[in-house]
Amino acid sequence: MHLKNAEFDGFRNLSGQVSFAHPLSVLVGPNNAGKSNVIDALRMTLTPHSGWPLKVSREDFCHSGTGTPATEQFTVSLNFANLGIEQSARMLTALDGRDTASLHTACELPLTGRPKSRLLGGRDKSANLEEWARTAVTYTYLKPLRDAELDMRPGRHNYIVDLISAVAGDGDDRQAVVDIAEQANIDLREVEAVSRSAELIQGRLNSISGDRLKQSAALLFADPAFENVLSNLGIGIGRDAALPMKQNGLGLNNILYMAVVLAGLTYEHDSELHVLLIEEPEAHLHPQLQDLLMRFLKKEVEDRPDVQVIVTTHSPNITSAVGVEQITTLARYAGKLSTGLIDEFGLETQEVNHLNRFLDVTKAALLFANAVILVEGLAEQLLFPLLAAELGPEYDLAECGVTVVNVGGLAFGPFAALFDDGRLPNRCSIVSDSDPPKEESGDPAESEAAESKLIEPDSVLSATAQILKESENGQRKVFLASNTFEYDLVLAGNWEWALRALVLLKPRVAKRLRDDENLEEGNSQAQAVLDAISNRKGRFAQALTQTAASVKADGFTIGVPRYIKEAILWASTSDLEAKGSTQSSGNDE
Repeated sequence: MHLKNAEFDGFRNLSGQVSFAHPLSVLVGPNNAGKSNVIDALRMTLTPHSGWPLKVSREDFCHSGTGTPATEQFTVSLNFANLGIEQSARMLTALDGRDTASLHTACELPLTGRPKSRLLGGRDKSANLEEWARTAVTYTYLKPLRDAELDMRPGRHNYIVDLISAVAGDGDDRQAVVDIAEQANIDLREVEAVSRSAELIQGRLNSISGDRLKQSAALLFADPAFENVLSNLGIGIGRDAALPMKQNGLGLNNILYMAVVLAGLTYEHDSELHVLLIEEPEAHLHPQLQDLLMRFLKKEVEDRPDVQVIVTTHSPNITSAVGVEQITTLARYAGKLSTGLIDEFGLETQEVNHLNRFLDVTKAALLFANAVILVEGLAEQLLFPLLAAELGPEYDLAECGVTVVNVGGLAFGPFAALFDDGRLPNRCSIVSDSDPPKEESGDPAESEAAESKLIEPDSVLSATAQILKESENGQRKVFLASNTFEYDLVLAGNWEWALRALVLLKPRVAKRLRDDENLEEGNSQAQAVLDAISNRKGRFAQALTQTAASVKADGFTIGVPRYIKEAILWASTSDLEAKGSTQSSGNDE
């Protein structure tokens, strides 16, 4: 049994359906996409393992950006699949079919007073939902930026008490804990300083209360009751010794906190499904610990069919540590939520395998971007932000939420497939070389067209470039160099810039090219640079970034090749569309 999806109508900034992977689901997307709202909707509908469910407030109803309510009611529907016979029997009043069930939160907003909320069950949203069915699915919530030390402090209501109580059950361990506490109190009284202090306290107490109101006082190591003894236990963590939490950093304390919670789930048998909700587990964790945490979660839930983990994150480290099949994307364009479980995108097996092999931390950033530019190599990845800045501040890639992703060659296919219609809604620019035949045409008109990119694709493009051009759709566009990236960069009027960069790599070659009076401006210069850096394109790109400031300071202009300009404009324009939202809520996250 697992939570398959959630449907939203009028709840905050959510609408439509969000699907979840099982047993581990990772929700990704930019800020204000609605990830935290999804988590809150689950907390509002499901039964907490301990404590109280999230209460409905007036801010939970969809409203405009000015705070004006846009609806007087909302519904959250949670749909469960793959119920076994016993689970179906327990959720009888919530069944949709033989092995499916649903729970619904339906809320109304009165003119005055608190919102009214009802928990309903089944396809017909019946109000006759039994308690036995309502509590069949429970949850534990780990909030973002949590104070692990505060949450794990000694007290009756922390996870340590719950864990030890569950492990002890009704066995002899309970009495053993009581016996130890009683003996500790006896031993404590044998210490002279303790017994003398107790006498001093008792004497003053007798003087205050008098004989008729006389009270007895004692110094106790612990109240010898099982729960009270446990409530005084603390927990520590450290490399060489278990230090108190206050002596450790936030990251280690958060790892310890999650370890205690996950250990407690081993003894959670009251529900048919327990959903662990974790928001931003990357908080306070360095990248290696983020990776190890997600590996652990994946392994932990593999053998627990009664546990489902749902994680929200802004971390490419977290995202790249799980399979793409476990990722649900959320994004907003023109105020509308676009979401999808990548496992339901219909990707070919080889595409999924490729993404799982190569979706590293840098490439995983594409799942959080407003738009994406896919490029062949390191050179483009390094220089595109610099070239975008030359177009004006409104095209700053970081401010526009545009991520440049280096696919490491011509393996665009699996990454580009993410941007097919009905999948990721973001705009995608694919930037590649046209790799035309080496022979040059004698037709001046064709040469001029090649430089301006007005050439007919089937006449000058390589087979790979031709396939790329034919793959365009409404959100994915392909932009090709007339030759190669470095070649077109020189053609755009960057001869001086190229020479200064070449000095850092091959100073004698740079001097020879500068002194060569036979090199004509344009194609000859571009080919000369390309030949000189054929085996050092990555280093050449780094040298270009190093020398850009000095070139501009000396009055030279950095030219942006036309195809690069068009690729940047296509991707950065999507940011304007993303800002067109007219619908928001008190919690847009």
